[in-house]
Amino acid sequence: MASKIYLVSERCELLGRFGSFGWWVQGLLGLISFSSLIIKRQRERVKRSWLVFGLDSSKQAAGALTLHLLNLLFAEGLSGLKRQPHRDPCNWYWVNIMVDTTLGVLVTYLLLQQARKLLHLSGDRGGGPSLLSSVDWRKWLRQLGLWEAIVVAMKMLMLMLMLAASAPLGWLADSLLSPLDGLPKGKLMVVMVLTPLIMNAFQYWVTDGFIKRQEREAAPLYYETESASAMPFDRPLSQPNVASGPPTHTRESELPQYFHATRGDDEGRDDS
Repeated sequence: MASKIYLVSERCELLGRFGSFGWWVQGLLGLISFSSLIIKRQRERVKRSWLVFGLDSSKQAAGALTLHLLNLLFAEGLSGLKRQPHRDPCNWYWVNIMVDTTLGVLVTYLLLQQARKLLHLSGDRGGGPSLLSSVDWRKWLRQLGLWEAIVVAMKMLMLMLMLAASAPLGWLADSLLSPLDGLPKGKLMVVMVLTPLIMNAFQYWVTDGFIKRQEREAAPLYYETESASAMPFDRPLSQPNVASGPPTHTRESELPQYFHATRGDDEGRDDS
């Protein structure tokens, strides 16, 4: 998410006062950035239910908040290095955003893939029932914790990269943003609005594909279709013909991992 920035003595500064204009702009930027996920869902050939979409998106919201707080901390720290000739924290927040939303996205994907292999996790399946009571919140919290750990690990790797390459990265940010030093309001808009709006929307869009596993590689799925938002569990099960399109229903075991089984013969199953 975008940094809290305001102008003091014609200089771009981080951490504006609570309730200042920067806070309101941040909220607007968050809504605009996450709206890209809603657009993405509406354009999907196979739509998740709104409940599954909300649960997946909530992981991104938590990860984005964590990244935002770490970016504020690291931007101030990098700009304060004694060996660092480039001391504008706004420039370093811009560097953090650019690194996170480019190389950081690739690192996040690789970490997620390794976590799945080591922990024997399967990808979340699309669709799913729309009843909140069917959610296994313990499993969802475990998934959220894993995602937060991946985000923090990615950020630590990016911090090491920025420390190792602080001179060229600082020079690059200065070269690109220094023309705006005499136009503090223009620099404010570029650092706070334009860059986060474009790059965070790209990051949310791509990362949502990681979480959702858009290219599903196994097993029929439980879908929300245009004709119905949910399918009953007691219908006969059929094996899908991949060439003819997606199936419309499947077994409970193929639902997203954070959904409870709902059939009577599964009531005694251990979900831990």
